[in-house]
Amino acid sequence: LNITNVRFLFDGERLHEGQTPKDLGMENGDEIDVVIEQVGGAQL
Repeated sequence: LNITNVRFLFDGERLHEGQTPKDLGMENGDEIDVVIEQVGGAQL
């Protein structure tokens, strides 16, 4: 797993380095989604 391909999302918006839960308006129970970015692929 290459960390440069991992994306963190909160409420569908990508998080950026240095953002804090307070910056994001997070509350208890909120979750951050982690996804692996996929680039490329093939046409079907």
